[in-house]
Amino acid sequence: MEYKQRVHELNVKLASIQTKLNVEKMDRDIVYSEMQEQFLTRPLEQAVERICGKMEDFASLPFMEPAALPSSSPRSSPSSKMKKKSLDGASTTEEKEEDSSEKETDKGNKESNEKDINNAKGRATRIERKVHYLSASLHQLAHSITYDTRTAHLDPIKYKIQNDIQPLVSMESSKSHKVEGGIVRKFESSISEVDTGLTKECVTRSATIDIVKEEVDKVVNFDVRREEDFLKAIRDIRELLRLEREERMRRDEEVVEKIVVTKKALQTVMLESLGSSGGFGGLGSA
Repeated sequence: MEYKQRVHELNVKLASIQTKLNVEKMDRDIVYSEMQEQFLTRPLEQAVERICGKMEDFASLPFMEPAALPSSSPRSSPSSKMKKKSLDGASTTEEKEEDSSEKETDKGNKESNEKDINNAKGRATRIERKVHYLSASLHQLAHSITYDTRTAHLDPIKYKIQNDIQPLVSMESSKSHKVEGGIVRKFESSISEVDTGLTKECVTRSATIDIVKEEVDKVVNFDVRREEDFLKAIRDIRELLRLEREERMRRDEEVVEKIVVTKKALQTVMLESLGSSGGFGGLGSA
């Protein structure tokens, strides 16, 4: 009973140590998450928001404002001319006027085509200049603005992490290692105490069992001897009873023999006495 109680107390002690270790681990995880949120996550989010804002401002620069395309002047189709000729029965003067108007129309179309070509060339030149400007701006963004932004915003965060957060994390890690080492040492000492107690308890129990076994063997041997003595006494008593019975039977036989002899002698005496007297003689003969 005492051994079970000691084992129960040791189990309770180990459970309390494990609970303290879990609580310490939870507190350390909470502190680490708060430090990460304060010194790493928020500064990085702010830096990324600033960089994205600058990139949105750059992307919102005017790129190209194409002019409205000039509308092409309508051209008269040959089918309309044939219809006019067939319906109106055009005269020669009208045909001449139509020919002159067609020439003027063709001339105007040529001029408008040349203007369209010149406008397209101008637009292509402006687009090419815009493309070169955009390429230069992207090159500047990739090599100058990005570097300046990284130097101004990300490098301080990196240096702050290296100079502030890493020492704090190292110090917290050393503290946690010390606490865990202390808990492990206490646990090992408790285990050694439990092992020592169990060993002592096993030795004591084994010695007690040996002593009890010796006592039981003594009692069993004593009982065996008593049983043997008792059986021997019973055998002796039986032998005495047998001898006594034989002696009594022998004496009984002697008594019976004496009785028979005495009876015969008595009968002889009675017969002799009866034979000496007359009446008794006839009676005796009868």
